[in-house]
Amino acid sequence: MNILVLNGSPKGTDSNTMLLTNTFIKGLNKKSENNIEVINISKKHIEHCLGCLKCLEDPEKKCIINDDISEITEKYLNSDLAIWSFPIYHHGVPSKMKAIIDRLLPCISDCFKYIIFNNDIDGKPNELGHKGKDMIISTYGLPYKTQNYDAVISQFSQICGKKGFEKIICSSLINIQNEQYQVEIEEYLYDIYLAGIEYSTTGFFSKNTREKLEREIFTQEFLKNSLKSFFWVY
Repeated sequence: MNILVLNGSPKGTDSNTMLLTNTFIKGLNKKSENNIEVINISKKHIEHCLGCLKCLEDPEKKCIINDDISEITEKYLNSDLAIWSFPIYHHGVPSKMKAIIDRLLPCISDCFKYIIFNNDIDGKPNELGHKGKDMIISTYGLPYKTQNYDAVISQFSQICGKKGFEKIICSSLINIQNEQYQVEIEEYLYDIYLAGIEYSTTGFFSKNTREKLEREIFTQEFLKNSLKSFFWVY
C-alpha cells in the first residue's frame, strides 16, 4: 500500500502529532511492509491559491503556479492512503496545509463535482480525483474536542464526500514529554498502534477501536486541577 503522510506541523519531524502518526504507521507495518512517504509541508514552497480556477479549465487540471504543488499533487493522487497529520491552529489546520488543500481543488473528487455539476454530487465522477482513502491524525492541547474540531471535521467531510475518512484526534495532550503523564500517554499510543494493525487488515476502524481512540486521555477533573501548569503542545 502506498501511504502518503502530509505533515502539516511547523515543527516538522519534532511534532508531537507525528509521534501519533508514526505510532499508527508502525501498527500498519506490523503484518506487511507498506511504502511510506512523509512530506514535511513546512519545508515545501507552496504559494497561496489565486482563486483563478484555471486548473479546472486545464485538461490535466494543472495549476498555473510553478511551485511544489505539482509534486504533492502527483503523490497524493498515487496514494492508497493519504494521512493528513496536523495540530489544530485556531480551530483549523495550519495555514500552509490550508494552502495545499486549496491548491488540490481539482483532485478532490466530490468538491470538483460540486462546482462543475451545479450541486449534482451524483453526477459524472472526476476521473482525475483521488481514488485512495483519507485519514486525519491531529492533536490539540486544550480539552473539549467537539468545540475545537467541528470546523475541521466539517471541512474534511466536504472534501472526502461519500467515501468518508477515518480520524485519530487527541485533545488535552498535556506535555507529552512529562514523565508524570507517561502511563496515560503510553496507553493511548498503544491503542493507536493496535488501530494501525486493524486498519492494515480491514481498511477501517471498528466501533470498539473508534471508542478507544475518541476517549479523553485525562478526565475533566484532572484538567481543571492542572490548568495552572498547563501549556499547549502541538
